[in-house]
Amino acid sequence: MRLRFTKLAEYAKIAYLLAVKGEFPLTREKIDYHIRGMPLKRRYNLFLSLLGDTLNLRRPVPFPPYFQVEVTNFCNLRCPACPAAIKRYHRKPRCLKLDVFKKFIDQAGDYLVYLSMWGIGEPLMHPDFCSMVEYAHKKGVLVVTSTNGHYLTPELSERLVKSGIDTVVISVDGATQEIYEKYRVGGNLEQVKAGIRNLVAAKSRLKSKTPLVNMRFIVMSHNENQLNDIKALAADLKADVFSLRSFGPIFIDDSGIEHEFIPSEKRLRRYKYENGKRVNRRDFVCRLGWSGGFFVADSKIALCEADFMTRQALGNLELEDFKDIWF
Repeated sequence: MRLRFTKLAEYAKIAYLLAVKGEFPLTREKIDYHIRGMPLKRRYNLFLSLLGDTLNLRRPVPFPPYFQVEVTNFCNLRCPACPAAIKRYHRKPRCLKLDVFKKFIDQAGDYLVYLSMWGIGEPLMHPDFCSMVEYAHKKGVLVVTSTNGHYLTPELSERLVKSGIDTVVISVDGATQEIYEKYRVGGNLEQVKAGIRNLVAAKSRLKSKTPLVNMRFIVMSHNENQLNDIKALAADLKADVFSLRSFGPIFIDDSGIEHEFIPSEKRLRRYKYENGKRVNRRDFVCRLGWSGGFFVADSKIALCEADFMTRQALGNLELEDFKDIWF
């Protein structure tokens, strides 16, 4: 079996930190975390997951250390390239049931390192969102969410801070209303800015180090000239982190949506394009299914957010136990 030396060396370093110090360096959503004090069960499971990835094992050995949870599948905005706004991807509006989420945490939480709580919909529209975060946080799981920022009222901002959530990513894709609403259809930039201020103020008032406020700018053809303006806005709003992500929908079709929004500057593009088509990397092998999965709002388990329609669902957590679905 041929293994790249650099990958082995990296694995050995991480394995040492896990085994000897109980520490793990993790980068997610442009933020570096240094997780400390992991219990032995979680440590050992993560060790097996990293080993399986290094050895390119065909089947996952341990429980998944990472998972994405779609708490809602509907949204208040109508972003053109989002499946929530595209008719052929329509799903019955759902909120993930709180008791099913708790079942997931009860059965997999001892092994989870990181939980990203968002999917196709707007997570803060779920009435039990903060209760879900609190439940996962009690298990020592690092929890992150991503929101369009329209529901960050003073009251909800305070509840978020108290929930223990580690990071809140807030998408702000324009420095002016005209540019912002070109993609965030139905959105109000001033309302989002007020929401960020509410969250920052709640952190300060409660003297909390978390959540880290990550102001996210998705770079597109119509807003790439506002990059400096949006950086200045992030500083003015006192966001802890400013991050960039290039536009790239999770589906490929012939509607022309992708080409309408991809940045004109090649250095700002997420993918390479030739003759108007996205180039698929032949050397790329996705390993997401070996270390995590996607928990859909209708209680089904899939391997990836790209299967949000659950055409290849592994099972339904409302009807089955997680270990029977995963293994």
